[in-house]
Amino acid sequence: MSRASGPGLPLDRPQRLGSDRARPPEDDVAVTGVMANLPVSDPEVSERWYALVLGGPPAARPMDGLLEWRPVAGGGLQVWHEPARAGGSGCVLAVDDLDDVAARLAAAGVVHDGPQPGGGARLLVLADPDGNRVVLTGA
Repeated sequence: MSRASGPGLPLDRPQRLGSDRARPPEDDVAVTGVMANLPVSDPEVSERWYALVLGGPPAARPMDGLLEWRPVAGGGLQVWHEPARAGGSGCVLAVDDLDDVAARLAAAGVVHDGPQPGGGARLLVLADPDGNRVVLTGA
């Protein structure tokens, strides 16, 4: 396991956020899910784009202006109507067949440069209609 170093972050012991003391294992937080959130300016336009990328409509609409896709247990993607912040976010999603997804998206008119090597994997870098970066990674 690698650990970050820097002011107050020695390499020789685990760290608690905001602390420079060792952390007992019983204090570990059991994270059971992660939800990425991307702010957008037009939820209807974004819904169509993300439905193409994610292969279907949102799984939920928990409140006005919020769309959720849940492609994996414990993980998902929210698209949130927040025009003031739209376009400055990003996420990385792992897919099982990057070439197939790239071909499907190109056929649907989603512009991209095709899968590229990067970070020890293959990546397909996309930009949603607001400019949020959506990176697909896979084999």
